[in-house]
Amino acid sequence: PGAWLIVPVEVDGKIWGCLGSQKICQTQPFTHDEIQLARRFTDQLAIAIQQANLYHQVHQLNQQLEQRVLERTAAFRQSRDLFEAVFQESADAIFLVETISSRILDCNQRAVELFEADDKEELIGVVGYMLRNEPFAAEAGAEAQNSIQTQGSWSQEIEYTTFGGQSFWGNLASKRIQVAEQQMALVRITDISHRKQTELYLQRQAEADHLLATIAQTVNQSVQLKEVLAPCLDKIRQFLCCDRVLVCQFDRDYTITIELESVAQPHLSLIDLTFKDPCFGQAWAEKYQRGYITALADTQTAEISPCHLEFLAQLQVRANLVVGILQADQIWGVLIAQHCSGAHEWQPLEVELFKQLGVQIGIATQKAILYQQLENQLTQKEILLKEVHHRVKNNLQIVSSMLWLQIKAIPDATVATVLTDTRSRLQAMALIHEILHQSNDLGQLDFSEYIQRLGNSILSAHSSRSAKIRLIYQLQPIVFNLETAIPCGLLLNELITNAIKHAFPDQQNGEICIRLEQKFIVVDTSPFRHNLANPLSSEQAIYEQLTPEQATPKQANPLSAPHYMLSVQDNGVGIATNIDPADLKSLGLKIAYDLALQLRGCLTLDRTHGTRFELTFSTLNYRKRF
Repeated sequence: PGAWLIVPVEVDGKIWGCLGSQKICQTQPFTHDEIQLARRFTDQLAIAIQQANLYHQVHQLNQQLEQRVLERTAAFRQSRDLFEAVFQESADAIFLVETISSRILDCNQRAVELFEADDKEELIGVVGYMLRNEPFAAEAGAEAQNSIQTQGSWSQEIEYTTFGGQSFWGNLASKRIQVAEQQMALVRITDISHRKQTELYLQRQAEADHLLATIAQTVNQSVQLKEVLAPCLDKIRQFLCCDRVLVCQFDRDYTITIELESVAQPHLSLIDLTFKDPCFGQAWAEKYQRGYITALADTQTAEISPCHLEFLAQLQVRANLVVGILQADQIWGVLIAQHCSGAHEWQPLEVELFKQLGVQIGIATQKAILYQQLENQLTQKEILLKEVHHRVKNNLQIVSSMLWLQIKAIPDATVATVLTDTRSRLQAMALIHEILHQSNDLGQLDFSEYIQRLGNSILSAHSSRSAKIRLIYQLQPIVFNLETAIPCGLLLNELITNAIKHAFPDQQNGEICIRLEQKFIVVDTSPFRHNLANPLSSEQAIYEQLTPEQATPKQANPLSAPHYMLSVQDNGVGIATNIDPADLKSLGLKIAYDLALQLRGCLTLDRTHGTRFELTFSTLNYRKRF
């Protein structure tokens, strides 16, 4: 038993604990001073406890802060190392550039290597666009600024010049960044020279293929050697950027003749010159025949014979490219490209193109020779055909003259009339051969001219009627082949002769109108309307006449192809109505209908006004004789 004093310890408004005091074996209570002392001690104890807690918290915070500092320092070091690795070890050149002056503030080692500088100090302070191969235009600068402001970056492919004087292509990419509250431009330049070289090679390859295709097409379009190759040589010289391109032909002793040339300057011309290379002979010709190619980049340093070097020097040649021109595996000449102003390294693409051009020129020269041979043969055949037509005409005239003599010797008038008609038919055929002999086209006969000459000839043969009968011609300019012209001419001879003999009895005056025109017609092939196989019943044929504009491709069948209408109409007494065209007694009209059948045409008869015979037919193709 005793007296107890318990005072609470309050820390941060909460009861942390208490302070207890005890009087052993004493019954007196604690005094007021003792209680106040305990309370002050308790307050101090609470403050001490609070300070201890705060110290512990600060200590923990310090530890955490130190840990964070260590972590951030490690991250910073890692970022710095990463930046150094990216910046210094990058495969691209990287620059830090002032945005206003465009001066270089810093760069990596790749930039030093790419621009062939001694160190980065040589690049720092240089204005970036001064490294370009071409001046930086103000328009390009404005475009770059606008792209950066609107898109945040700018990129372009630019050709640069290094400190060593070499050129290369780079892909520039620029982006604005902020470093320590300062605006800068981060510029990356990637070396794309290899890609550019590949693109240039592919572009040159495409140009070479196009040039070769153009020349091949030009060669195929004409056989005139100089007219074809002259523009081609200009294109070749421009593609190779050389001073002279020559097409040279060899003589039997390998003397060189300049057949064609293309030169950059008039004073370099060698056209029509003939000279002999003292070092060129049969051995070199055989090498070029086997496909050998001479490609000298510089004649002054090349390993060539002194005589050949002297020969090239006389022609002012510094670089020389030569390929052979073959005709049927035989050497015809050579194709030469030359640089006179300086040396030139011939690229494999240029050599291969030149080789292919040599093949094309060989084809062109061979075609020209073959064409000349064919032209000579054609001329000889034309002369022969003219002679054939002339002789056929003469033979027919001889037969005609013999018939005339026979007519004079025969007293029988009937026989004389028959022979006269036969003689007229011979003269109609002879006239065809006479016109063909006088024509430039031996395969086509101007039938309108033939009709006029034939009509006048028949009328003059009937001298007693020529003054009273007038021939009227309404003819379109139409030509026929010989297969069509002969039966058509014989048929026309029969119709005109028949009209002159029978249309105007009692010596009356009259007119005979001969008409020839081309028509596009559609024939009604209905078996109930007409039968083309039987021209004697062709009066029942129904035709729908069309103009060439109305004839559509759909109507282009054997019965809607271009047809011709030949008509002979007189204003005479006409054929009697009791005469049946299907049962004719007249030999001339029978021959006319047989000739119409041969022409696969329709011969119709109209008795409305006088007599009108109309033949509708198409041209015949030559049949296979053998």
